[in-house]
Amino acid sequence: MTNFTNDRDGVDAPQNPLNLLPEYAEARTSRPHIFSASYIYELPWLKNNKNTFVHGVLAGWQISGITNIESGPPISRVLASTTNSGRNGNRAQLTGNPVAGLFGTTDPVTGLPFIFDPTAFANPALGTYGNSGRAIFRLWGRNQTNLNLVKNFYINSEKARYIQFRVESFNVFNHTQFLPSSIDNQLGGSACVPGGTILVCSGTTGRPGATRNPREFQFGLKLYF
Repeated sequence: MTNFTNDRDGVDAPQNPLNLLPEYAEARTSRPHIFSASYIYELPWLKNNKNTFVHGVLAGWQISGITNIESGPPISRVLASTTNSGRNGNRAQLTGNPVAGLFGTTDPVTGLPFIFDPTAFANPALGTYGNSGRAIFRLWGRNQTNLNLVKNFYINSEKARYIQFRVESFNVFNHTQFLPSSIDNQLGGSACVPGGTILVCSGTTGRPGATRNPREFQFGLKLYF
């Protein structure tokens, strides 16, 4: 609960300094739900196999990982395309439902999804404050799993020296996760006009511009002595 979440610019400044009460809204960095799990498990397969090669190469693999599932961050606010003669806050006028209409659909021009419906906002009238609040809707949540597969090849019977082979994966299920800072929340850069049975929107308002890294793999070999 705060009236400012950034001490370096006025991104969340209250629009009306004489009426702060409505501005004590949800901070733009909040996450109401966060789940994190870490785990490690040695695969029991072929552990008692008498064949030296099978036991040495195929047995003793260990899998570990971290899974993070969390709510999406709030979209801090939607900006009007004009400061209206220096109006503080500069928030757009809410004229419809931002999570209806184009919300969740894919822009046929850019191939990007609409995080909110840009047609639900307009510039406020001159001399007035925009009625859209701060953090009125959220970006989609995060769901990422990183996995490691490890095998130790022991050099001596005391197991003090060994070679470790590692396979590491990041975002192993390749979930697309848009970056909050990449959402275009500035009105005026997007105009939507009918194009047959769909709305064709120019600009990028309401759409993301960047994602977290896709699935990655890396391999490692370590000598412990």
